[in-house]
Amino acid sequence: MNNCKTVTFGRMAVLMACIVLIACSGGGGGSGAPDSAAPPGLNTSPGPGMLQVDPPAHDFGVVTDGNVPAPLRLKITNVGGATLPVRDLVLSDVVNFRLNPGAETNSCGTGSPTLGPGATCTLEVAFQPTNFGSYESVLTVTPGEPVTPVATVQISGTFEAEAELKVRINQVETDSKCPGAEVTAYVSVTDQGGYPVIGLSEANFSIFENMSQVDFSRPPVFVSQVHAPISVALALDYSKSITDTPEYVADMEAAAADFIHHLGAGDEAEIIKFGTEVEVFQEFTSDKALLLTALQTPWVKEGKTNLYDAVQRAVQDTAPRKNSRKAVIVITDGENRGDQTRYSLKTVIQYAGKKGIPVFTVGLGLFDSGILETLADGTGGQFYRAATSDNLENTYLQLVDTLLQYQYVLSYVSHITDGASADLRVKTVSQTIAGEDTRRITPCP
Repeated sequence: MNNCKTVTFGRMAVLMACIVLIACSGGGGGSGAPDSAAPPGLNTSPGPGMLQVDPPAHDFGVVTDGNVPAPLRLKITNVGGATLPVRDLVLSDVVNFRLNPGAETNSCGTGSPTLGPGATCTLEVAFQPTNFGSYESVLTVTPGEPVTPVATVQISGTFEAEAELKVRINQVETDSKCPGAEVTAYVSVTDQGGYPVIGLSEANFSIFENMSQVDFSRPPVFVSQVHAPISVALALDYSKSITDTPEYVADMEAAAADFIHHLGAGDEAEIIKFGTEVEVFQEFTSDKALLLTALQTPWVKEGKTNLYDAVQRAVQDTAPRKNSRKAVIVITDGENRGDQTRYSLKTVIQYAGKKGIPVFTVGLGLFDSGILETLADGTGGQFYRAATSDNLENTYLQLVDTLLQYQYVLSYVSHITDGASADLRVKTVSQTIAGEDTRRITPCP
């Protein structure tokens, strides 16, 4: 639900002018507080000189050395009834943040736009720190009319050295040429900011099968260097707590569209939308136009968050695809809330594990991180946190890098006999930082 704060300034004359600065932030999880009611007798109707800036605040999160986050896109809207000039756009910290008024179509141009009633302009703010630390900046939007209050946007971000390695064995396949089957593990290595750790070589990896170290059968490579197409099911939450905030829907669809644009030759995707019901909007296809059309087609069934059934359907549809690599990406702002849910979290994890499908979860706004982390960790996927919908673009770019570019392909010859299972452990060391992951496999089923 939106939590909107309205500040009204009155001036008695023949005509009363109401100037309102609106700053709205989204919630999630289906349990947010209702919008604050205006005090009795307060005039909140649109008038001249009304500015709305979205989003009113943004945290770039943790950015690690060598990585560049997606810029923050801001929209300034004149929601009043008269033309309103904007005199200045000023950042309080221009060392670690950069303002780009002319970044895209319908831009704020030179930084002094004139907006008619209902008109908007857009601008970007980039986070470009030069030294490690936490930083804050305030963007001040100053109207050209002195009686109109300024609008401010709080912006923050943290710049850190790489301090953590999260290793995930996302998927394992075998050529089943037993004995001596070649096992291929698709492994992602990310840091504490969720960015892929690239540039690792054979010397940075160790592979163990039932505690015994094994040799690589070929040097590690990125999936972008080999022909390894992927099948991805995108499960998107359209429950009422999402659709009540149009900005959530727009940002979710824009981020998913950006992921679709990055799909390569042979890659394919499916679009699933869910609330109380779960509906496949577009079955698996490599036709990006069809995927984008399905993504942009309105879905008004809303309801509660039937998360587990949506993930179960996504895994079920992905499992029989012919591509060697497979994944499910689910974005949601809440825990499972479907009254008619058929599957439990345990059942979904077991099913995804049996089919070898990693589930990547993206938590938006207010959500149960425990559920989403358990779902991701239990299936070989990864959990991403998007504090607001404006963080989704950067999250999906990280997923593009992880799944389409910088997933490591590790291969070795198994020593396990027919029908036996083993613990596959992958250990990664980068400088003085280490991480590892273990997965139960059956090389010769």
